[in-house]
Amino acid sequence: MEKVRATLLIAMAITGMACGGSAQSNDGGGGSGGTVASGTGPFLPLKVGNSWNYQVTDKNGDVSVKVQSVIAQEPVGGDGPSATKTAFRLVTGSKVNDPEGDVSWQGIVDERVVRYREQSIDGSSGKLKNEQYWDPPRLRLDESAEHIAAAASWLEPEYTEHNIDIDTYPDGGTDGDGGTTYIPDGGVVVQDKIHDLWSVVSPGQRVTVPAGTFDALVLRRVGDSGASVKTFWFARGVGKIREAEEGKSTEELISSHIIP
Repeated sequence: MEKVRATLLIAMAITGMACGGSAQSNDGGGGSGGTVASGTGPFLPLKVGNSWNYQVTDKNGDVSVKVQSVIAQEPVGGDGPSATKTAFRLVTGSKVNDPEGDVSWQGIVDERVVRYREQSIDGSSGKLKNEQYWDPPRLRLDESAEHIAAAASWLEPEYTEHNIDIDTYPDGGTDGDGGTTYIPDGGVVVQDKIHDLWSVVSPGQRVTVPAGTFDALVLRRVGDSGASVKTFWFARGVGKIREAEEGKSTEELISSHIIP
């Protein structure tokens, strides 16, 4: 009972935080079970000022909140081959534009949303822990007609993942990742020839989350060798409303702030 009560309080607090300003706040009918039968626009609307608030439940049932916000449109930067491309900078943390949140650069290429570069930030110090980039960019969502159709399935082209780990800082501090892996400072680990297998579970599934009830496109992504299996629910004009990783955590939309 206490866990349920805590979850409700979290949802109420975040819903309130997401509202305001000149943009429209979409909570699927006020978070009270309202139905969005079918939305319009892209399944993942990337625009500076948009944000999404999620309730995260881990495999032990513990609940937390994360906020993902689109902060800027700028060059990707970094050392990868996409450094000069223009992309959206997204920050994921406990609040909008969290200075201690993780950072990613994502772009729209034709009808695809791709991930160019990501940085993991130490939440206690705000310092960089790890950086990744992909060549070619890694897919986040493909909205082309053939890849949102019922029973569609496809294998993404091979990509190379580059990992740069920061183990120590000039001041002598460490990155706080527990030392589970070690890459010499400035070093790069390359994981080559990775494939992701994607499939459409449903082109239109009615699903209820704290934000309300939506008709969602449901996609499954199986990482190379089945190491990671994730299912995503996307609603048109809203974005990701649910994400579940097998054996790990589930994210559900509490509210969103979408600029028309």
